[in-house]
Amino acid sequence: MHSFTIEKLIQHLGPVGAQLKAGRKGLTNKIFNANIIDNPDSFEWFTAGDFILTTGYIFLNDTALQRKLIRELADQNCAGLGIKVKRYWDEIPKAIIDEANLRGFPVIEIPFTYSLAQISNIINAEVHQREDSVFKKYRDIHNAFSKCSIEGGNLWEIVKLTSDLVENPVIMLDSNFNLLSYYERPNNPYKLSDNLQLIEREKVFTKEFTDGIPTSAKKFTLSIKRKFPDENGDIVCRVIPIAYSQIIYGYIIVWEVTHKLESIDYIALESAAQSAAMERVKTKQMIEAQHKMKEDFYDDLLQGKIVSVNAVKSLAEIHGINPSRNHICAVINTKDAPRETLKEIINICMDVAMKCRRRIRSIIRENNVIMFIELEEAESRYEPSIEVRGFLERLELNINSSCKGLVYRIGVSNVCTDFLTIGKSCLLAQDVLRISAKLPTSEGVFYFNDLISYHLLDSTLDKARLQNFFNSALGSLRDYDKINKTELMSTLESYYLANGNVSIASKAMFIHRNTFIYRIEKIKQILQNDLKDAEYNFNCQLALHISKIIDVS
Repeated sequence: MHSFTIEKLIQHLGPVGAQLKAGRKGLTNKIFNANIIDNPDSFEWFTAGDFILTTGYIFLNDTALQRKLIRELADQNCAGLGIKVKRYWDEIPKAIIDEANLRGFPVIEIPFTYSLAQISNIINAEVHQREDSVFKKYRDIHNAFSKCSIEGGNLWEIVKLTSDLVENPVIMLDSNFNLLSYYERPNNPYKLSDNLQLIEREKVFTKEFTDGIPTSAKKFTLSIKRKFPDENGDIVCRVIPIAYSQIIYGYIIVWEVTHKLESIDYIALESAAQSAAMERVKTKQMIEAQHKMKEDFYDDLLQGKIVSVNAVKSLAEIHGINPSRNHICAVINTKDAPRETLKEIINICMDVAMKCRRRIRSIIRENNVIMFIELEEAESRYEPSIEVRGFLERLELNINSSCKGLVYRIGVSNVCTDFLTIGKSCLLAQDVLRISAKLPTSEGVFYFNDLISYHLLDSTLDKARLQNFFNSALGSLRDYDKINKTELMSTLESYYLANGNVSIASKAMFIHRNTFIYRIEKIKQILQNDLKDAEYNFNCQLALHISKIIDVS
């Protein structure tokens, strides 16, 4: 038996005066149910195939709400809208007709002599006569998922089956919005791979997209609509929870581009969600065991307990790391931040990494977030590339924006060319944090390669020898500053930082150029040196470095 469509409804009601007023393009829309709208906030409770009936009272004299009504019902793939006239409206408002024509959404004028209940009964009677075919489809859907489960179908097979049934690309995420599986359609004009980073166990969508998606099953309606921005227009995505016993184990996302979802499609999605929930419950214990194994792996790796190249290779690959690539270790150190803040930092790291197309792995240890940054083959094996520095600068901006008031520093190691020794790189990153804490600017991102001279001085010479070297080079200048309360030491440092350019150095210190020249002449007099000898200048700069890592007062 053929479906009951808008066209058939008009044929049925035409003799009693019903007329199509807008949306002729939607004449073939299928009707599966009749529903009455009496609340402007009830849009989300309607589903595909619903024919909505209203007197228009709740939209009276509100043009914006009238347009919103049509937009929301069209986005929900409802079949059409029936408006009873001559009670609150003499005719259907122009705003509704214009919006409906724009979206090809059918709007039918219902004669005053008919009650909404009568129209609802007519529609439901027609629908019920055709329900045998719907029930058959429902049984087919149920049998298909039952067969898939009996034959041990995994999430990839469930997603493929779902995609075949709803005729759209489908993506399955875990409860943290990391990718579990997906299935592409050959006729998809907006390819998943062109728009999304499809890497298992990593974020697929940005935080902006997932914000607002309920994490509690109680807050979900039939589905949640999200729009994915595309240069050719927003892509509609339908989000369905994978839930069991009011616990959300993940989400099914339909990339609605090749077929508008109908009522029967939502039945398929519900069955898919149930099958996926059972699969997720079965694997929950396995995931918990994997998490424990992952934590043990990182602990052993950082402590240098893994000594076999083959062992680190196989274990790293299990945990989504490519050990054949070079890596950089970055340690984000916070000041007594709660664990929830550290988890938020990890989410920020993952979100920024996804936007920068950068592969990372992050773990929490005490007050630190330790991040392993995978490098591209073309990137330098000697120092962090411009792209890596750009990624970390962007990360710093995002942490500052999301965690206002958080006191933290980021220490960045050298490039690790042997993943077996990544633990040493982690220690270097922590060493960078320790040394950076002694510098005047102790917040921000600090790189081992930028502080390598400080690291060398701090790790290879005892403090007494460093003190003697400083006294020999700049002791007289330090004593003059102390007695006369001057700033000749910082003046000399600015002079070197500006490569001897007086104009740049004076601007950096916010003093007049002549004042800066006077100070430099005074420094030359105290040091009894004209600052033209390269070797002497090197010793002075080294002494200034020493003053940053030990107390030379």
